[in-house]
Amino acid sequence: MKMTPKRVFTLLLVLILQLSLYACAQTAQTNPYESKTSMDKVEIPTKTTETKKQPEKTTGETREETTEETAEETTEETTVRSIISNRTSRDKIMETQPMQYEFSKEAEVSLGWLRDNIDFSMIMFGAAYLGYVDGLFEEEFEEDSSGWLWTNSEAMLLEYPFIAELDKNHIIGNAGFLYCIVPVDENATVTINRVQWNQRTKTDEITEILYRSESGEPVLLFANLDGVAYEADTQVLITDNNGNTCEWYPSFDAMSYLAPCLSEAGDSLLYDFTEYTHDVPSEHGEWLEDG
Repeated sequence: MKMTPKRVFTLLLVLILQLSLYACAQTAQTNPYESKTSMDKVEIPTKTTETKKQPEKTTGETREETTEETAEETTEETTVRSIISNRTSRDKIMETQPMQYEFSKEAEVSLGWLRDNIDFSMIMFGAAYLGYVDGLFEEEFEEDSSGWLWTNSEAMLLEYPFIAELDKNHIIGNAGFLYCIVPVDENATVTINRVQWNQRTKTDEITEILYRSESGEPVLLFANLDGVAYEADTQVLITDNNGNTCEWYPSFDAMSYLAPCLSEAGDSLLYDFTEYTHDVPSEHGEWLEDG
């Protein structure tokens, strides 16, 4: 068959079209494969990432557990430190604040018995004379006050042993006439001042504050420092919880007994529990024993 140029051109065109279609088919087959491969490549990191996340999750749990343990340890350490700090603060407070004096059981009983015995009527405090300490023996008394008291006031100490157990914080002065003062109210405020008579104003002026307490503890007080028991040079103020106040100047009266402490109405506020050893008329014996 004779091929005309026109037919040849047509055949070539068809061939070109077939080749183009074949190329397109190859491309269509290749692209899905490559796309699938590409997806596989994307999935692999995803799996790897998930694999890595698992350890991270485990690590996270471990960290949480570690954090909880650390928190518990920190809490325990804080508690221990707090306890130590509180104990330290308490110890410092105890070191800086004076400790309240404690008596033996026998002494405590005698003090309680005395307070109960004198707690009547208008009485606000009890007082007793214990003896005189000359200036030459003040060091002897200071070194062994208990020994001096047993030597010079044995009768008093046998009945009131708390007197011998009073420490230096409750002994005011070193020499002079020695008195024991016991407020009836255990919470009474006690103030002791040295005073001096002012001739111009006709009043006693405070020259020195010797002692102040709000716990009503008994004290030993040296007064009449110039050696004359009838001349008062010390002021004792006692105020109970009801606001009642008494003012007493330790000294002796004309009968050589403790000078009284009287209210404005004339009521006696002092109970004298001194064990007087000198001879007295028999009819006055009971009166002296009752103060």
